[in-house]
Amino acid sequence: MLRVEGFIERARGKGGHVETGGVRPDVPGFPDGAFYRPTLVTGVAQDADIVRNEVFGPVLVVLPIDSEEEAIAKANDTRYGLASSVWTRYVFAVMRTARELNFGHVLVNDTLMSCPRCRTAASSSRDSARTCRCTRSRSTRR
Repeated sequence: MLRVEGFIERARGKGGHVETGGVRPDVPGFPDGAFYRPTLVTGVAQDADIVRNEVFGPVLVVLPIDSEEEAIAKANDTRYGLASSVWTRYVFAVMRTARELNFGHVLVNDTLMSCPRCRTAASSSRDSARTCRCTRSRSTRR
């Protein structure tokens, strides 16, 4: 939790606003807190530490954009690139955007990679093969 708190404090120091959360609630029996409240941060720049690095906590940073092109440019401005999510109801926007994003996976209106038939979430293809009945049944038919 100290790591997450550090990100939040540095964001506040650079003019960021915590819209909700941003605290460890008091929990009886846990003098240092048991968890960090889900937090929404606004008002930070693209080069802020909380935007550039992985927080590994319940924190969402919202950056304003004026166009699809700006959204793609901001998303691609990262040293990471494992997965991204595109949220829209317009299929042509998804197709256009997915081609431009420099990520290993582009998810549409979702945040978890999962089996589309049984909706089993998986953290890797090996986990998926072990837990997803759809994949297991397909592989045994071969």
